[in-house]
Amino acid sequence: MARVVVTFRGGGVAENFRTSVQLMLRQKAEQVAGYARINSATNGTIPTGIVVGDAQPKSIKVISTNEHSVLVHNGSVAHEIRPRRRGGRLRFVVNGRVVYARLVRHPGYAGNPFLTDALRQAR
Repeated sequence: MARVVVTFRGGGVAENFRTSVQLMLRQKAEQVAGYARINSATNGTIPTGIVVGDAQPKSIKVISTNEHSVLVHNGSVAHEIRPRRRGGRLRFVVNGRVVYARLVRHPGYAGNPFLTDALRQAR
C-alpha cells in the first residue's frame, strides 16, 4: 500500500492548507460530538459533558468529561457494591422510597458505546 506524507513548512499555501485541514477536523469533530450527545441522551448528564478539544496539527479529540462515561461506554461485569465504611449502609431510592442495604449485587451492564457509534455515524 502506498503511503503519502504531507509536510508543512510554513507560510503561503502551506499555511492556508493547514488552516483548512484544521477547520475540516473541527467540523467533523463537532459532528461526532453531536451524534455522541444524541446517542448518550438517556444516560443522565453525560451528553452535557461531551466536548471538542483543541485541534492539534494532525488530530482533534472528542472528549466525555463525565466520570461515569467509561462505565456507560464500555459496560461493567456483575459485581457487588458495599458501603465505603465498615458497618455502614448504602442508601438509594427505589420507586420513590428510600432504601438502605449492606450489599447490592449489581447485575452488570452491557454498555452503550456512544462515542464509537458516533464516530461511525459521522463517516
